[in-house]
Amino acid sequence: MKIKTTKIAGILLTLVMLVTMPGAFSLTASAADGDACVSTADCTGTYANGFCTVCDGYEPATPVTQDNYAELGLRADYVGYYAIGNAGQLYWFADKV
Repeated sequence: MKIKTTKIAGILLTLVMLVTMPGAFSLTASAADGDACVSTADCTGTYANGFCTVCDGYEPATPVTQDNYAELGLRADYVGYYAIGNAGQLYWFADKV
């Protein structure tokens, strides 16, 4: 009976792991589909939390400039840095550094 319980526990644990990792098995569009983005800069989809809905590309972080720091809610000392407001922008930044 102990072996059967161990096998059942192993199967349940595997199922729990598969269910809790939805991003690991998601399908994305490819260039052959005609809708995929060539790069993040010319993304044809929309961003959901900073990730493209078409190609899973990252939304670029916003460079803070003299023209936009106030509208971003930042002080002038942040000019020259990047404003990161969502997970996709953080992934974009991490990819650059």
